[in-house]
Amino acid sequence: MALYRSELAEIAAGLGPEPAEILSLTDPEVWREAAQDRHTRFLLEYNARRLAVVDLDVEAIIATHARDRKVAAWLHQTAQALAEIGEVGLAIDWARQGADFDQGHQSLDAAGYWCELLGQQQPDAELAARLEVFRRWPSASTAERLRQAAGQAWPAHRDEVIDPLGRSPRDAVVFALHHLGDAELAWTLAHNLKLTDTGTWSELVGAYERVDPLGVLPVLRDLVLADLRDANARGYQQAARRLRRMRMLAAGTDRTREVDELIGALREDHRRRPRLQREFDKAGLL
Repeated sequence: MALYRSELAEIAAGLGPEPAEILSLTDPEVWREAAQDRHTRFLLEYNARRLAVVDLDVEAIIATHARDRKVAAWLHQTAQALAEIGEVGLAIDWARQGADFDQGHQSLDAAGYWCELLGQQQPDAELAARLEVFRRWPSASTAERLRQAAGQAWPAHRDEVIDPLGRSPRDAVVFALHHLGDAELAWTLAHNLKLTDTGTWSELVGAYERVDPLGVLPVLRDLVLADLRDANARGYQQAARRLRRMRMLAAGTDRTREVDELIGALREDHRRRPRLQREFDKAGLL
C-alpha cells in the first residue's frame, strides 16, 4: 500500500494546472494537455476515496466523499462509505442528509438507502421513515416499499397511500394491479382517475378480462382506435391482435355482432391502407 500511495503521489505531482486555471491558458497545446489531465484527476480522486475507506478514516471519508456537500449523491456516497467501515450510525445520519437535500431523484435514492439502513439496524424506525419518503415522493415504488415495511399493519395505512397516489393515475393503477394484486381495484381506479396511459391500460385489460371478459371490450376498442391513429405497421399489428382478442372474448355472446361490425367498419374506414388490410387478413379478421 505504501508503494501504491507513492505511485499515486508521483502521478499527482506530474499533473498540469488545476481545471479552474484551464480557461486562462492561451497555448492550445498546453490547454489540450491540461484538459487530458481531467481523467487522471478523476482517477486520483476515486483512489483517495477508496484509500480513506481502507484506512477506516471517518474524517477522510467525509472529506473525499462529501466534498463541498453541494450534491445529494455525494452525501449518499458518504453514507455508503461510512457503512462500509461499520460506522452505521453516522451512515444513517449522512443518508438522511442526502434525503433532505432536495426533491430530486438523487435525494430519493439517498432516502431509499436511509430506509434500508434503518431496516437493518433500527427496524422499529423503518416504517415511519418509509411513510415520510412516500409522502415526499408518492409513487407505486415508494408505496410498495411502505407496504412491505408495514407488514400486518398495512390495512391501517392503505387509504393513506391510495388517496395520494390518485394524483398520478398510472402509479395508482400499477400499485393496485402489480403490488396489491387487485385487478378490480385497479380497474376502478383506472376509470375513476381517467387513466390515459395506453400501456398500463393494455396490462390492466389482460388482468381484468379474467374477472369480466365482456367488460374489457370497450377499452380494447379504444386501444384499437389509438393503435390506428397513425399509419404504421406496428400499430396495425397491435390493432389486429386486439381485435382478434375481442372476437375471442365475445364468441358465443350477444356482443359478437358488435365486434364483427367494428372490424368491418375499420376495414372500410382504412381501405386505402393496404398494409393494414394485410395485417387484418393475417389475423383472420375477415
